[in-house]
Amino acid sequence: MARTVGRRKNGGTPFAQLTEFCHWWDTQERKSCCQFADDELLESDGQQFDCTTCTAPERLEELDPANREAWQVFGQVVSRLCVDVPGLVSPILARVVSDKSGDDATDLLQRMTLIYDAVSPPKTS
Repeated sequence: MARTVGRRKNGGTPFAQLTEFCHWWDTQERKSCCQFADDELLESDGQQFDCTTCTAPERLEELDPANREAWQVFGQVVSRLCVDVPGLVSPILARVVSDKSGDDATDLLQRMTLIYDAVSPPKTS
């Protein structure tokens, strides 16, 4: 997928769309959406989620394909497994970008960096 630098119909760039989505995601009530739950919670207490009123799937579908891919890869990389097992993130990222051109790999990593900065901003002293 080539880097998307054009404008969207609403006038914003794809990076602006991703920033807006991240802000929306970060302000959601995490207890009410299964998208925020780990597999253990889904198995043990899945009935607490009301998918009929949740807007997360619709919002994810509205993302540009490159933004949606970055969000999905980011979700895999920050999963508890990847965080808890030292050295697991690098091979996963290497596999994800192995079939991409240099520009496409850079684009994906830039989008993932934007997501990371938006949902987990650097701590300031």
